[in-house]
Parts: sequence; C-alpha cells; structure tokens
Amino acid sequence: MGKFISPEVRGRVAKVMFGQFENSPRERVFRGEMERYIPELSSLYDEVIAERINYWRSVFLENVLPTIGTPIASLNPAFVESIESIAMGGKKFTEVYNRGSMKENGYRMQLHIGPHDSPAIPDASGFTRQFTPYDLRMFPELHELFAVSPVMIGDSELISANFDHLNGFSRVKKRAPQGLWPKRGSDGITDEQLAAYLANPVMFKDGMPHHDFEMALSFHGLLAISHPDTWNSSREEQLSSLESLMSIPMDYRQVDKRLDQLAGFLKDRDLNARVVERQVLVSQRDLKTYVQAQFDKDLEGAVIVRTAVLPDGSLSLDHHKTIKLKKYDPVDMILLGVHLKDRSLPPTADNIKEGVFGLYDDNYACYLPACKANLDPDGVQVPKDRKPIIRELRQEIADILAEKEEGTEPIYTLYDVYVMQAKWKLNNYLGDQIDPEAVEALFDAIPKGQTFPKLFERYQAKQEEYEFGELGTKASHTKGDKVIQEYKGVFKALREFEEVDPRRHKELTDYFAKLPEIRNTSAKFVKPAYVVDTTEPLIVELKVFGLEWGLNPFAAGFHSWGMDSYHFNNKYPEQTRPDKGTTTDYKTLNETAKRNTFKAKESK
Repeated sequence: MGKFISPEVRGRVAKVMFGQFENSPRERVFRGEMERYIPELSSLYDEVIAERINYWRSVFLENVLPTIGTPIASLNPAFVESIESIAMGGKKFTEVYNRGSMKENGYRMQLHIGPHDSPAIPDASGFTRQFTPYDLRMFPELHELFAVSPVMIGDSELISANFDHLNGFSRVKKRAPQGLWPKRGSDGITDEQLAAYLANPVMFKDGMPHHDFEMALSFHGLLAISHPDTWNSSREEQLSSLESLMSIPMDYRQVDKRLDQLAGFLKDRDLNARVVERQVLVSQRDLKTYVQAQFDKDLEGAVIVRTAVLPDGSLSLDHHKTIKLKKYDPVDMILLGVHLKDRSLPPTADNIKEGVFGLYDDNYACYLPACKANLDPDGVQVPKDRKPIIRELRQEIADILAEKEEGTEPIYTLYDVYVMQAKWKLNNYLGDQIDPEAVEALFDAIPKGQTFPKLFERYQAKQEEYEFGELGTKASHTKGDKVIQEYKGVFKALREFEEVDPRRHKELTDYFAKLPEIRNTSAKFVKPAYVVDTTEPLIVELKVFGLEWGLNPFAAGFHSWGMDSYHFNNKYPEQTRPDKGTTTDYKTLNETAKRNTFKAKESK
C-alpha cells in the first residue's frame, strides 16, 4: 500500500513553513501559492524547509534581492471560465495594464546569469519549474548568450531557433531527451554522456548543432535584472545594480519595460535569444481578437498578465495572478504501464497498444491511475491527423522503456485507494482505539454473501455473546460469526464511537457499506502487461478536452467519495516531458473540473 502522509506530518511542515507568517493580505496570497510545496518539502529537515520558505518569502514579500544561482518557487497561473470573465478595467483603479503573450512550445527555464558557483558554465545556471537543473554544456550554441547576457534571473523558454510550434518542440525534445537529465541530487550529466551526446552526427558537427537542431531562448518574464546602464560593465558592477521585479503583486509595466530593453540588447548582439511576442490589450475586443489569433495558429493558447493601480499608488492583489486561456487542457501524467498486443513479447513500438496514465496523490505519496489512452496509431477512432503524433510518441516511449528496468511496484487499484482512505478515517477519528491494518484484514475476511453493515448489525445484536461467550469460536459456527469473533475489537470500537460522535459513526458505516461496490468496480480494471518503473518518472503530456468531475469512479485509482473523481472526456497523449519531474497538481485539475462541470450542468 502507499506511504501515508499523516495529518501530523502535514501540520508539522505547514507550521515550519507558515508558523511565523502574519495574516496580511499579501502573506495570505503567498501562503496560498506555497501550500502546494508541502508534500515536496515533507521529506526535508525542518531547518532546510524553514531556510527555503524564508528565502522565497523574503524575495516575494520583503523586497530582498534574490541570490543568483538559487532557484525560486514558481507561482501558479489562474484558469478562467471565459474571456468575458477577465476584467479589463474598473472604477476603483486609476490604471489597469493588460498584456498578452503567446504560449510557446518548449521547456521552461529559470535562467540565472551572474557571479555564482555554477557547476557547468561560468556565471550561468538553469532550472525547470521543479528545480531540476539543466546541464547547460549540452547547448553550445547558447554559450555566447550566457557569456554576454546581463546579470539576471529570467523566466525563459528553451525553444527551437528555426522551427515553430510542434515541429520545433519535437527538436527541443531530441536536444534534451529523457535519459540526459541530471540524476536527482546531481548538477549535470557525466562527462562521458556529454561527449557521446555532442558526437551524435545526426544533431552535431564539430561540437555545434546542425541548423535543424539549433536551440534558442525566448524570454517571457524577468524576476530580477541589473540596471540597463550597467549592461556593458563587469558582471560584478551589474550585480551591484540588480533590481528585483518579483514582488507580489508584480508590476508588469516595469517587467515589460525591461523586457523591451533586453530585446534590443539581444538583437544588437545577434544572440540566440529573443523576447516573446507581446501585445498590450485595452478592451475586451482586443483580448478576444488576440486570443483567437493564438488559437488560429494552432497554439495551446495565450497568457495574460495584469497590473492594476489603486488610487494610493499601490498595486491591487486582485490582479496578481497570471491568466492562461487555452482551447484544451494540457495535463502532465506519469506513464504507469502499457497494454500490449502480445503479452509474451517486450514493449516494442509495434507491440504497444494502450497506456495507463496516473497522477501523483500527495495524501498517500504515490501515483494513482487516472485514465487509459490509446497509443496505437492504427487503433479504433484515431483521427488521421493524430496518427503521426501517436506513432512518434509510441516509438519514443518504447525507446525509453528499452533503457529502463521493468517496474516492480504494484499499480494501485480502486480497492487499494478505498482501503487507504478507510485507514485514514479510522486513524483520524478513532486514533489508538483501533489498528487500521486490522480493518484491511477484516475487509479481506468478510465471507461471500456478507457485508460489513450486516456483520456490524449482528455484532450489535449479540455483543455479549461475542465478548463474553463463545460465539464464533467453534468449528461449527458460521464463517460470519468467526470473522466477528476474530475482529470484535474493530466492531467494539465502532460501537462505542457511535455514542461519542453519531454523525461520524454514520459516515464510517456508510463508507464501509460501499465495499462490495468498490470491489466489483475495482475488479474491472485490467492491469497492464508491462509495469513502468516510476523511480525516474516518465511524464507524458496529454491533450485533454472536457476534464470534468466524474459520476463514476475509474476502475483503478480515483474514487467518487472524496473529490468526485476526474472524468477525462477526450484525452490524447501528445508528447513526453523529460523537463517535468511530477504530474499536474490536484488544485489545478480541480479548478478546471469545477469550471467544466459547472458549464455542463448549466447547459442541461
């Protein structure tokens, strides 16, 4: 079963992270942004957790200058129901600045340029959103950029220099493949791996990439940058003029001013970088036209940032979040297993039929199956335009699996999750009065034709005979009586709990009554022939249309009693994401599901 993060552990981590916080509006906003890091930080020492959150707090809330080379937490975007729901102005503001930019296809890189102890390239480090370091030695065409760029912490995207959109992204993936990311705890790949990589004649000649595989950086934002007057001075002098642009709420007017100046700097020096295409938006009409233009380019969508100025000159927290408008929902999932056409053969491309994809559940610290998706380009109902995408993705997955050991950990079924939740309820409600592990054994021991409520009802009727008599102790007694006798401690604790807290007692008994239904649903899940090792997660981005809360639980993983499960109406595996270390978080999915499910109910 999955490792359980107890309420005590959650409480401890939250106290370390937020115990010194006050209740100011800015601190409440910042806390909401940082709470998603609780599971990730839970395995660290309290001192390390405190050091990390205090640093982030200082740079976001206290105007402390950031340290070049130390990664900074990312702020999650907001997702809205429609363009109409975005307020472009307001009577209470003296100014509202709205700016749109296109959503590019690449790998996000938080780029740190300036004096620091950088492991690969002097004065340069790069990190993903999950703080995984880039080995910048892999991108020799960017070394001049790293050498002459202003001191900064930039929010950039690693993109193809010569190809747009999906054609470009396929080349980005080849330049940063699944197997060539630094292992956890290291700063880069080995020298041997780097030498073999740069010697690949398909992508390189004399240590430099061919035209088709050349990379560039596109800057979408800036967290900090030296003053432009110092950009031709030494890095040390630039560092002394460093200005932070990340205070919550961010002033995107100043960010865009510096981005415009950076764009000129990059162009004048003919460097392999640019600033993302941006447009100031004044009206709802401007916004609709701009977003539709991005959709028409077959892009994922558009990004909108806003700054609203109050009469006293301060910035409004109501407009602090970046907004993403998308025509579909890209969901990062882990590949947990694959169904094969022939189970006796290995998972080669031609033999892979379907994938089982999952999401990370931070309550149980494990991956839960969320959906199945077709990986066979010749399968049923595969649109013609998707066949080449699936064919390329399936080959890539097969190549990755060929380099990995087969997984040995089980894929958790719906029944497994049901038991996990039962243990949580019992531990939370009854504490030391009952052994949660005994409940799982009791579930397994319930005879065919019996249910938990029936056994509990019988225990209540004949409690004295079980506790002080011999009922259930003899070979001639029924299987049900024997089970009650063996686990009478569980039934007794529940009986006494009824008098203490009738409402929660009913919650528990109603929950346990679901056991037969859960078992039947769980049994419908066909486990994949090949289980993928999750030690180094193989993250795949799925293009999802119509993510809603589901009425029926998926046969493995998600349930309908906690968050109503997720229903992925139409989902298409799109591409691997070696730059991602984990899956899309529940908070993001819940917001999307709530939005879509609400719409569906309105239309009925």
